[in-house]
Amino acid sequence: GELGPTAFGKLKEAVLAALAVVHEPLTEKGSSSGSSGIQPTSSVRLVHGDLRPPNIMAREVNGTWEVKFIDFDWAGEEGKASYPYFLNHVDLEWPPGASDGAEVRQDHDRWWVNGLVSRKVPVDSDEQQSPGATPPATPPTARSRRWLRRRSRAHTAE
Repeated sequence: GELGPTAFGKLKEAVLAALAVVHEPLTEKGSSSGSSGIQPTSSVRLVHGDLRPPNIMAREVNGTWEVKFIDFDWAGEEGKASYPYFLNHVDLEWPPGASDGAEVRQDHDRWWVNGLVSRKVPVDSDEQQSPGATPPATPPTARSRRWLRRRSRAHTAE
């Protein structure tokens, strides 16, 4: 379904909050400091590298947004993770400084999330696809797992 401006603003805030947790320095045990109050013991900061809308899954549960990131192929430690040498420069605009083989930075992740205002992000709903219907060419963001399961079943039935 489509989101109105107010709901979309709340979704964007939830995505930014989830990203802030991911971007926190890691503690000695490998988890972020989060709300536990534990002070980070290293300066290791993680990056995702590909936070385009299809890689952000969100659903609203009782008025609260749950956000999960998927597709960690380019994720890693900031300063060590790098983009592959085959970025799609024809169909996609990338953050400033993001190019083939370049270092993945946290500001690149934030660039994607801050740009969500200008991009359509499908939202999880219980819409059912009619049996035998062809799945869309590009899976909707929050419904991608269901889409992949249906597509997988359709391909095994052929």
